Amino acid sequence: MLRAADVGYNVLTFRNGLALQGRTSAAGARGDVRGLWNTGEAALTAFQDAGLIR
Repeated sequence: MLRAADVGYNVLTFRNGLALQGRTSAAGARGDVRGLWNTGEAALTAFQDAGLIR
């Protein structure tokens, strides 16, 4: 399951990387990247609040 999630994330980042190169698709890709970043930040904050990481 972790491997499938990793592959899925790789597909998302590759797709966004390609989309950032296009004039019409760059704004949407920036929003997607921001959303992924915010999700990661929220997860790390939750882990820190739970005392799982410092």
